[in-house]
Formats: sequence, C-alpha cells, structure tokens
Amino acid sequence: MKKLGKSTQAIHAGEAALARINEKSGTPLLPPIYQNSTFRFTSAEECAEAFANEESGYVYTR
Repeated sequence: MKKLGKSTQAIHAGEAALARINEKSGTPLLPPIYQNSTFRFTSAEECAEAFANEESGYVYTR
C-alpha cells in the first residue's frame, strides 16, 4: 500500500479520535469540511487599505 503524503495525513489526523467518539449517537461519521480562502497582499499596508475599503481587494468570502 502506498504511504500517505503529509497533506493527506494532516487532513485525516483526527479520524481515529472521532471514531472513538462516534460510539454515541448524534456524532459525525466523518470530520466536517471547512471551506475557506486565503488572500495574499504584498504588504501590511496594502492589507490595511483593503480592510479599510481604501484599496480594492478581497478581505472576506463566504
């Protein structure tokens, strides 16, 4: 069997603990999926301007 990569290991790290918890009803069968985004700015000043709506840029998504 192929060895899992570091990213895959990190994603599935909590499954063993979750399996122990799942003995009770009402607990999730799999870890939840969190969808998020990260935005890069070239400087802290650029980031501050985007958050202050002084400069166009993404600062929040849902």
